[in-house]
Amino acid sequence: MRCRLLALIVGMLLIGAIPATASASSFGEQTAGQDAASQQSATSGATSTQIAPSNENISVRVLSPGDNGNVSQSNNSSAKSGALNANLTGQGTSQVQSGGGAAAKALQTAAQEAGNMQSADSHANSTQDHPSNENISVRVLSPGNDGNVDQSNNSDAESFAGNANGLLQKTEQGQGGSGKVITPASRGTTDGKGDCGCDSGSKGIQAAGQDAWNKQNAKSDATSKQIKPENQNDSARVLSGAKPDLCGCDSVPKDTKGSVLDGKGSPCGCDSVPKTDTGSGGDNGSVTQSNNSDAKSFAGNLNFTKQDVTELQAGMPVVLSNLVSLRDPCGCQSGGNTGVQAGGQDAWNGQNAMSNADSEQLGASNDNSPIRLKHSDGSNGDVSQENNSSAHSKALNVNKLLQVLQQLQDTSGGGGLSFQQA
Repeated sequence: MRCRLLALIVGMLLIGAIPATASASSFGEQTAGQDAASQQSATSGATSTQIAPSNENISVRVLSPGDNGNVSQSNNSSAKSGALNANLTGQGTSQVQSGGGAAAKALQTAAQEAGNMQSADSHANSTQDHPSNENISVRVLSPGNDGNVDQSNNSDAESFAGNANGLLQKTEQGQGGSGKVITPASRGTTDGKGDCGCDSGSKGIQAAGQDAWNKQNAKSDATSKQIKPENQNDSARVLSGAKPDLCGCDSVPKDTKGSVLDGKGSPCGCDSVPKTDTGSGGDNGSVTQSNNSDAKSFAGNLNFTKQDVTELQAGMPVVLSNLVSLRDPCGCQSGGNTGVQAGGQDAWNGQNAMSNADSEQLGASNDNSPIRLKHSDGSNGDVSQENNSSAHSKALNVNKLLQVLQQLQDTSGGGGLSFQQA
């Protein structure tokens, strides 16, 4: 297509080189060329590795009543990587020719070319090898409550690769006319030239070519791997309930020295024998254990291309706005008029997006083992255990192309404009 556009412009130039037949001559020539090229590459890598990370909490109580606090243990490996390219290119060409004579000739040509190549590559790797969390609580003749236990091993990898390209190409060409704002009274004058700027023997030639190409490549990889993650919580109680209530009742008031007022010497404040220590009470907290491997990957390409060509001939003013609504009462006089317009547009876009996400867990283990022996009554808390492996991958390509070609030409010889859009 590029070769055809070039040949088209050259052909228009050759046509314009043909000499006019009138004795007097007026010649106007305009050329414009634009070229834009961009090459971008972005590479990003992130690696996180944990080898045998370990958390250990050991609590031992012997004849030591009291509560243990909450325990939170975690081993985390995280890798995040991102690669991004963005390209915004704008090209604009505006050409206007006005005025002329008996053998007027006007020649305009415009060429635009834009090229962009983008590549984005992103890798994220997270590895955990034998992460371990261990919590041990031992109580011997030590009443009390154990706190909550939260243990986790996490491996997370996130990767992103993206390309964005925005291109605007615009060409405006106008020929003929005096350059004055059109009014119904501006039909012509007697000076041999006319307000319209074109007479018999005039030629108007326009050629416009646009070319845009874009190549995008995005690749993203995310890998998360856990090898034998382990969580362990062990609780052992021996004669370690809550502090016992040795009295069976408190119905009879005591004196200030703790003696009962019933005269029978019972320290309990009533006619009862003190209760035997049964060790009732003494709770274990909730236990939450998890091993998580998560990989997320995204690769995307965005391309927005707009090409706009507007060409006008015969009796058009310099002002090129609201072109479709203008109606010139002049135009070109019939006779030896030649009006040629050519417009060419070419847009090409190639996109490639690759995304991979891998999550792997090997030998994940959660262990919670509460043990209660002899007078260690009480409740064990809630237990939640999870082993999760998750992989998310997404690849996206978006291409939006808009091409507009407008050509207006007076073919009546007496004024008015015909409107074409391709």
